[in-house]
Amino acid sequence: MCNPKWFLVLVAMVTLAAAADQKSNATTPPKKADRGAPSKQKAKRYFAERTDIPRDAFKDPSYKPARILKRVKPTRPSGLHGHYEVIVTFVIEADGSVRDLIVSSPSGVPKLDAAYVETLKKWEFAPAELQGKPVPSVMAQPMVYDI
Repeated sequence: MCNPKWFLVLVAMVTLAAAADQKSNATTPPKKADRGAPSKQKAKRYFAERTDIPRDAFKDPSYKPARILKRVKPTRPSGLHGHYEVIVTFVIEADGSVRDLIVSSPSGVPKLDAAYVETLKKWEFAPAELQGKPVPSVMAQPMVYDI
C-alpha cells in the first residue's frame, strides 16, 4: 500500500507542473514560423486561381501599381500588451474597392487580426493600371502593433 504522505507530495508536484505548463502556454506567443503557414498557402492558392489578375504585369513599362489614397487607423483591442505583427493579403479591384481579404500571417490573437481586416476594408485605393486601363491587383499590407 502507498504511503499517504508520498501520495500527497506526488499530487502536489503534478498539480504544480500542470499549472506551470498552462501558464507558459498562456504567456508565450506561438513562434513566428508556426503562425500563418496554412494561411499563407491558402492565400497563394486563392490568388493564383484568380485569372482576372494580370501576371507579371509589373514587367510592362506602362504598369502603375495600386496606390493607397486614404488610410484609417486600426483600433487596438483592449487588454493586450506586447509586440504583434499581422499581414493581410487582398485584392484591389479595377474600381479601387478592396475584396477577398485573407490574413496571410496572423498575429496569434484572432481579435487583433479581425480588427485589422475591418480597418483595411475602410481604406481607399487607386487601382493598378496596365496600358492606361485600371486592372485588379494583389497587395499584402503589414501592420505592426507595439502595445
